[in-house]
Amino acid sequence: MNFLTPLALGLAALSIPIIVLYLLRRRREEREVSSTLLWMRMVRDLEANAPWQRLQRHLLLFLQLLALLLLTLAAARPFIRVAGESAETVVVVLDTSLSMAAADTDDGTRFESAKRAVLNAFDQMPTNGRLTLLTAGITAQLRLANSHDRLALQEILDTLHPTDPDSNLTPALLLAGATVARQPNSRIIVVSDGAVRPPDTPITLSAPVAFVRVGSRGDNAGIAIARLERAQNETQLYVQVRAFGETESARRIVVESVDGTPLAAFEVVAPPNGYADHTFALPAVEAVHVRLSPTDFYPLDDEAWAVLPAADRRRVRLVTQGNIFLQTALALLPGVETEVVPLDADLSNAAPADLTILDAGWQGEALPEGNLFVIAPMQSTPPITVTGALSLPVAAPATANDPLLAYVDLDDLAILDGVATALPPWARPVLIDRASGAPLLWLGEENGRAIGLLAFDLHHSDLPLRVAFPVLIANLVDALTTSRADVPASTVVGRPLRVQVPPPISAVPITLPNGRTTTPEPRNGAITFTPQERGIYRMQWGDEETAFAVNAFTEQESNLTPAESLRVGITTDGAARPLPTEEGRREVWRWLALAAFAVLVLEWLIAHRDAWRLRRVGKWGWHHHRS
Repeated sequence: MNFLTPLALGLAALSIPIIVLYLLRRRREEREVSSTLLWMRMVRDLEANAPWQRLQRHLLLFLQLLALLLLTLAAARPFIRVAGESAETVVVVLDTSLSMAAADTDDGTRFESAKRAVLNAFDQMPTNGRLTLLTAGITAQLRLANSHDRLALQEILDTLHPTDPDSNLTPALLLAGATVARQPNSRIIVVSDGAVRPPDTPITLSAPVAFVRVGSRGDNAGIAIARLERAQNETQLYVQVRAFGETESARRIVVESVDGTPLAAFEVVAPPNGYADHTFALPAVEAVHVRLSPTDFYPLDDEAWAVLPAADRRRVRLVTQGNIFLQTALALLPGVETEVVPLDADLSNAAPADLTILDAGWQGEALPEGNLFVIAPMQSTPPITVTGALSLPVAAPATANDPLLAYVDLDDLAILDGVATALPPWARPVLIDRASGAPLLWLGEENGRAIGLLAFDLHHSDLPLRVAFPVLIANLVDALTTSRADVPASTVVGRPLRVQVPPPISAVPITLPNGRTTTPEPRNGAITFTPQERGIYRMQWGDEETAFAVNAFTEQESNLTPAESLRVGITTDGAARPLPTEEGRREVWRWLALAAFAVLVLEWLIAHRDAWRLRRVGKWGWHHHRS
């Protein structure tokens, strides 16, 4: 055993006066008396009867010397060498990804073992040590900063759960590196099963990094794909089972409706590190629940939900005096419902549309609400500003590889005339006049709505006669509208979902699998929502509803084979440094002090045992009798 303050062992010399006091202790003979009332004051050792008598065995002397020994050892701060932390500053990065929910450890799940490892790291620090706790999921979060409070650490760990579909170490290590940058005696510990995304490039760290692995098994199988599709007179469900590990997985796929009604079942055998799939023909259903039987030690990916993809329906209002080219191009687009209204129609009370196209010749005091595409405006109408006219402009792409011009060939496009407009600061040019640089086609987003402008009348060009015209119109409609089909049919639990909210819809209530409803606040024309539980969610778009499924399977998290090692950074000298294996110190003075206190309490009870008995005898008039 080693000591941090060995000079404190000199306190053992206090045992000498204790022994001397016992040598001078007064000797008495026991006699029977009729009453002890007059003898109460005689129990103290006031003087020596036979000084320097032979030391005899005495329980109280033994307990007092034992208490002194324990206190002396506690003051010397003994410690034992353990495989742990000798660093005064410890930064722990705790993996909170879904794979940590696998139940293959003695503590139950990997996450429970990881929390125990965090507490062990705290216990192995020196007395003046400080611990910082970071969690690594999709993002890094600071949970506890530079603390020596074990109770606070325990309370924070009790609130944590594995909820993230990914564990990205880069932001967590950058934050850990900033924490230890100015700490000379520091250390970083990564507690994980290794199912993480390591940094794409090495990170320079000023402290050694240790990897504490949790988990022991990798023979997992889960539902990788559950997809519903519309067929002619039925609904088809495609299920793919992914097996990891070196053994095959024989499972039963059970398909149920969302209310638990059995629909189908099928036995599959997935080869080692392979796939098994099956396609089910189901009656007309909108959503299903798929599960594997029996479940394994990672049940999160043993079940999945699937919904039919949302129908891609978009309402387009075409305000025109007659444009057969544009009407035909819109009619060719699947899922697009086109409403044609005259140029002088009153749009103030019109039903909401996903996109309003104002053809050449429209004149109005204010632009209608919602997404807009304006063709050859005749006058300035905020936020559109007409600055002049263009004669025989030559169209050229404003930038290379613009997605709006994908598969669109506009070489030698003939344009008779057009209007010159100011490019708003929030818009980007797609086509420009090669000579003047004036924008001929631009798109942008203002206050949550998309606006596009074509600077020339389609009838004053040969664009409608080109094969590229319907392709360009399709690209423009996709760019300017928010389709209900933009909501994915399936996503992963814990992954943020961002969905555009088309005007004039101001709120999109979302019904959770547990029946509760939440309404995220739209910002910049979109809502961001992070699903925290698996199941089927329903989004309300005015009088329409879109459902999507949330599942747990990801290739990274379901591959549960624990990593043997994890290289997460390099030291400041630029040389790769292996994970350190230095020993730490575990101090035991607290336990010694607690034991000394217990011994002193016991000594006090024994020393006052006879005095209590004498007081009880004096109070009730009893006398002491020895047989």
